[in-house]
Amino acid sequence: MFKFLVIILGLALLYFATGKLSVSLALSIIPPNNVTSVWIPAPIGLAAILLLGNWVWLGIWLGDFLVNFPSYFQAVHYLPTSIIAAVIKASISTFSLILAAFLIRTFTGGDFPFRRARDVFKYVWIVMMCPMIACTVAIYTMCVVQITSWENYKSLWLTFWLGDSVSLLVFTPLLLLCKDITHVRLASTKLLEAVLLLLVILIIAQVAFGLGYPVEYLMIPCLVWATFRFKETGAIISLALAASLTVLATSQGRGTFIRSSLNDSLLLLQAFNGVIALTTLLLAAVLAERARSRKALITSNEQLETCVEERTATLVHMNEKLKKEIMERKQVETALRRSEGEKSQLIASLQAQTQKLETTLQNLKKTQVQLIQNEKMSSLGQLVAGIAHEINNPISFIYGNLTYVREYADYLLKLLMLYQKHFLYPPPEIIALLAENELNFIIEDLPRVLDSMNKGANRISSIVDNLHKFARLDETGIKRVDINESISSTLLILEHRLKSKHQSIEVIKQYGVLPKIACYPGELNQVFINIINNAIDALQDSSNFKNNPQIIINTRLKNHQYISISIKDTALGMTEEIRRQIFDPFFTTKPVGKGTGLGLAISHQIIVEIHKGEIKCISTEGEGTEIIIEIPITVN
Repeated sequence: MFKFLVIILGLALLYFATGKLSVSLALSIIPPNNVTSVWIPAPIGLAAILLLGNWVWLGIWLGDFLVNFPSYFQAVHYLPTSIIAAVIKASISTFSLILAAFLIRTFTGGDFPFRRARDVFKYVWIVMMCPMIACTVAIYTMCVVQITSWENYKSLWLTFWLGDSVSLLVFTPLLLLCKDITHVRLASTKLLEAVLLLLVILIIAQVAFGLGYPVEYLMIPCLVWATFRFKETGAIISLALAASLTVLATSQGRGTFIRSSLNDSLLLLQAFNGVIALTTLLLAAVLAERARSRKALITSNEQLETCVEERTATLVHMNEKLKKEIMERKQVETALRRSEGEKSQLIASLQAQTQKLETTLQNLKKTQVQLIQNEKMSSLGQLVAGIAHEINNPISFIYGNLTYVREYADYLLKLLMLYQKHFLYPPPEIIALLAENELNFIIEDLPRVLDSMNKGANRISSIVDNLHKFARLDETGIKRVDINESISSTLLILEHRLKSKHQSIEVIKQYGVLPKIACYPGELNQVFINIINNAIDALQDSSNFKNNPQIIINTRLKNHQYISISIKDTALGMTEEIRRQIFDPFFTTKPVGKGTGLGLAISHQIIVEIHKGEIKCISTEGEGTEIIIEIPITVN
């Protein structure tokens, strides 16, 4: 009970102290002088509910009542009215924070919704919607009891809502991070980098708000730096620090956000802080998801390699056992042949059994090859499809909102032009601002910026579409596909290998006009990825690395019945002895652990046996290697 009282009273005191600090920035010319665009108690209350539970509501209610009651009484000088208004204000503010916490737990599944991009979007919507309830009821109550006039309703509502929403967006992540901040450890180099990042942020703040140069946008690269190098922790701390510095400077009348009144200055600043907070939190969540996906991929690969090694060892043991049995039966057969003619029937029986065992051995080898490769391709397809799905959600959100951004920008530009047309002699402050910010350049450049963003969204959407085409998890059996698209989607999957740290490999696409062919698309993708992987390995080998490594891909229609696909590299080629063995199972020229010798054997089986086509290798030592595939347009 004592602990409960201490926490409640401590929270109420902290809420009251930060509330008084925030009220010092309130609208001084509009009663009751307690509505401010920077409301620090809101993130404190939300973080307390998320970390401790709903039972701390009494401390929040008590702190809010103590902050607002003196202002209400000073405005109306009537005790019952002041008490009723303060009770309603404290109750609705507490209820909005409890509702926000409930929605965060329900829709994000936890109390720290900043590790996934979709949870960040949900959190932003929640902290934008819930304060609307509080500010609507509170301002309406003040107008009804005549604490303020109805003509102040809109300005007070906007100030109340923006102060709560942006404060929740900027400072709540920092307070929630305090629960795990003790587990953060930085290496000495990272510590020096963190100090350097802090100094850069302080310098930019001094230049922008101390000296008055309009360079506040340089805060954004610093936040990106913190996000990439220090993950969610660095991003959240840097965001809170940047927002605090900007609010402090603007409240002292410094910086480029200064307008005719302190409240107007803070509203403009809070809009800027809200935008950089959304961008930073979203970028941090995307990077966190990417790191988790990469870790999951590494784990999956390790498990797959272990499974392949175990199954390979089992099959090798079975192969050796079968070879031994075949050898023993051949010895018995030889001994029987030396026997009398009466044993000929037995010899024939043994020959038949021997042939059957050899056929079984070949089937086991083919099954082993196909099983291993299928497991790899299945894991890769599922991973690619999962990544494409996760990327598709945030890009759909961005792409869907670009249209509204363009409409809003066009509307604002038209409104600005009308102002210029009808108000020919603006005040000196507007003239100075227009001269400082080059309005004509902004009017010309803004559509181009929106077009660039739209092109970027289209490019990401195209990449997601190619990833879906490569995965083809929903396609089984024979399908009609565009071979050129299949090759392009395969190249997209291997793009990270084509662009190495030392030298990139140039891919020359010489695509012909091809009809869609009936084939097994998943199996053909498997062939393309095996052949192109081998070409990349040959070009990246230290002994074969050339000044201008290239992979040339040519597709064409042949005799109106077949299509021909040529994949050629500019490596050093291979000897004739190696060329004759490349389609044999388990034959490889790579070191132990670098390859299983299964890729080209499986490719041969897919092209020749499944698609009734032809695959051949042309290689001259010192001049590169060319793999030519011919498959019919229709597979029976």
